[in-house]
Amino acid sequence: MFDPRFYTACVDEIGEFLKGGRFEADALGQVWNTICLTPPVNANEKTMRPILLVLFGMLAAGLLLACLPRPEAHSYSDGLHPRFMAEDGYQPATIRIEESATCPVLFETERGQLCEPLYVPDALKTDGQLVWVKYETQRRPSRCEAQPVAIVDIKKRER
Repeated sequence: MFDPRFYTACVDEIGEFLKGGRFEADALGQVWNTICLTPPVNANEKTMRPILLVLFGMLAAGLLLACLPRPEAHSYSDGLHPRFMAEDGYQPATIRIEESATCPVLFETERGQLCEPLYVPDALKTDGQLVWVKYETQRRPSRCEAQPVAIVDIKKRER
């Protein structure tokens, strides 16, 4: 027959261990002693012991993982999350400055398309500047081999 006293005692010990959300080494040691060092009285306790050891191991591993420091995640506090920008119609691009060319300022989308904008704000006129750009193609003649575009909106992008 199954003797629930051993199981209940272990569950009570684990409950006391978890009470209040504080994890103390003494309580963890008491749970370990209850599960591992108490001699089994009957056959039911012998079969229950491996199950409790696995549960205790999973609990200990979970506590260990919860206590490990998490890596710093990139925060998009400025609202320029790539997924949201793409949903709003922005494309990631890189500004290209060519002083001697007929098109002094171009931008290249990540798809590899070269675009010739009519106007780029001076604050973003830096070679290699990463930007989010929303633009419309135009039918005007091109001064170079790039697609003529009109910028609807442009925002600085971080790496």
